[in-house]
Amino acid sequence: PDTVDTAVIRPLLRQIRAQEPPDRVHHENLALHRSYSLEPAPSEAYPDKNGKLTDGVVDGSYQDGLSVGWNLPEGQTLTVSMTLDLGTIRTVGMVAQRYGANTSDYAPDRVEVLAGEDGREFRKVGESAFGATPVGSLWLPLEEPVRARFLRFRATKTHRNPASDFLFLGETFVYEARIPFKR
Repeated sequence: PDTVDTAVIRPLLRQIRAQEPPDRVHHENLALHRSYSLEPAPSEAYPDKNGKLTDGVVDGSYQDGLSVGWNLPEGQTLTVSMTLDLGTIRTVGMVAQRYGANTSDYAPDRVEVLAGEDGREFRKVGESAFGATPVGSLWLPLEEPVRARFLRFRATKTHRNPASDFLFLGETFVYEARIPFKR
């Protein structure tokens, strides 16, 4: 079998990992250590303690306790809203959130991202449908920069089979747009 030359691969991986997100956003995560609310409350088995979704620690499998989960009764559809307060109005260029706790059956079917300046009125700024085999993260570059203090991630999932009985949310990221906004 072919062998991999790690002396060549490792420096290349370091270079790739050090790159910023696309040049239209700054690399600082505006969501880090910011407060948020969840509606409805998560399952007692997978609760939210100490701001797990913005603590800067990326979740893995649901057993690690770093994500937040909801149990879905058979045949039911659940919509979970996470409303994030950035503290001040910022110009957002990209949002991201992890889902499914490394289990594709535990990811949402669809996610909408809404933005608002006052925490009462929101407008949809993006959405994504995951389909049958979702990736564990949503990375959503916004079409245009959005001024917002509050962001709402609205994840919807239907329990269709015995394996799809949970929905998990994980670490959340928000990146400020560079002005002028490069596309």
